[in-house]
Amino acid sequence: MAIPTPAIDCCPQAPSLEWYQTNDGGAFYPRQSHINLQLYIEALDNCITDHQAP
Repeated sequence: MAIPTPAIDCCPQAPSLEWYQTNDGGAFYPRQSHINLQLYIEALDNCITDHQAP
């Protein structure tokens, strides 16, 4: 029997990322998009950490 998990009430807003396709088929993210992605990941991590506290 699975243990029910409580609903997590924080949900950081995902950033809109600006990116450009490179000639080799990859992607280039400008500095601000990279910063926004790092901030989003940090917000998700903080949400998880806050909900793991007893």
